[in-house]
Formats: sequence, C-alpha cells, structure tokens
Amino acid sequence: MTTSCHAINFNLYYRYLAAMSRDIFDIQARQASRRRRAARANGNRGVLVAMDQF
Repeated sequence: MTTSCHAINFNLYYRYLAAMSRDIFDIQARQASRRRRAARANGNRGVLVAMDQF
C-alpha cells in the first residue's frame, strides 16, 4: 500500500521536476533574447530589469 503510493508520488515529483526544468530553460532562453534586446535599447538598465524578473 505505502510503496505503491510512494511510487506514484515519486513519479509525479519527477514529472514535476522535468516540467519545471523545461520551463526554467524556456524562461532563461526567452529572457536571454529579451535581455539582449533591452540592453541594446537602453544600456545596462535593461539587463538589470530582466534579471529582476527571474
């Protein structure tokens, strides 16, 4: 009983971790492009704003 419940939680946890890491990579990639655009637009201020969002 406990082992099957634990296995389900384990599976959900790893699926959650995988989804989170995928989202984090996606966010980092999106922020990197936004950071480059912002840095080009208004200097170092754009970099700081993008870093604050994370």
